[in-house]
This record gives sequence, C-alpha cells and structure tokens, in this order.
Amino acid sequence: TVASSTCVAWPSASATSPTTSPAHSSKPADSDHTYTPNCEEPEIALIRSDHELRHPTTTPQYWVDSPWITAGEARFLLDCGIKAVGFDFPQDRGIREDYDPDFVPSTDPVEDWACHSVLLTQGVVQIEYLCNLRNVHAENFDLFALPLKIKHSDGGPARVVAIESAGDRHEQ
Repeated sequence: TVASSTCVAWPSASATSPTTSPAHSSKPADSDHTYTPNCEEPEIALIRSDHELRHPTTTPQYWVDSPWITAGEARFLLDCGIKAVGFDFPQDRGIREDYDPDFVPSTDPVEDWACHSVLLTQGVVQIEYLCNLRNVHAENFDLFALPLKIKHSDGGPARVVAIESAGDRHEQ
C-alpha cells in the first residue's frame, strides 16, 4: 500500500501531446517553457495525459499513440526523490511493440523501458494505467493504492483513491 500526503499532480495541459517518435518529447517542459515541476520533497508523482479521452483503452491507437517517459525523464523523477509514480497511459515506449507493426526498438533498451529500467530498479513503485485523474483538482492530496495480493507476483490490480482536502481543491 502506498499512501502520501505530499503528491504532485502535473497538469494535463503539459502532457497532452502524444509522443510517437524519438523526435517528440512527452515532458512538460517541452510543451510549456514556463512550467516548473513542484519538486519539493514529493513522495508520489502522478503524470496525467487524459490519453484515454482521445483513444479508448480497448483500441490499438491507445497503445500506439500514447505518450511515454524517456530515460532522461525517468532520471528526473528519480532525482526528485519520489517513492512512487502513477501514470494514466502506457509509460514505457517498448509496450507499443505488440500493437505497432512499424515499431522499431531503440538502440538503447533503457529508452524503450525507461520506467522499468530506471525507476523500478531503484525501488520506485509504479502505479500503472490510472483512470479519472482529471477528477483530481488539488495539487496536494492523499493517495492510497490498495493492491490485490497475488501469490508469486510482483504486481497486480489495485484500487487507487485520491482524497483531497477542502482547502487544497482547485477547480479546472
């Protein structure tokens, strides 16, 4: 179970452009040069793209056209000292291989599997395929990830709940 009273929710406007090739970037700084991440001792970073609003999760386009995290972005998150990170999209580029007939693996496998190679190996918990992050309006809130315990497994489905304090809520 992961719980935190200090979370960072990156605004959706910073992560709405899908990364579909190495020439494009999914990091907020590339789409908004005035963007400054709240990196003051966050415990959990949530990265919101609202990608499921553009492509339903049951379509190949959801997997092929989604943003992804680069190795540099994963190292940035690690440097922030986070203990967990949540995504509402397929966070590693390599996930696309099964869905994209034109997929060409990177010459560096770490680029294709940045979150698993950089973050997971350093003990950063990943909370994958979150939904409804657009309903979280506060920058700081309590987050609870309640995973199903599955024998002999390193992951599994979880119920994830965000609880906002009335004073922290910012309507969009």
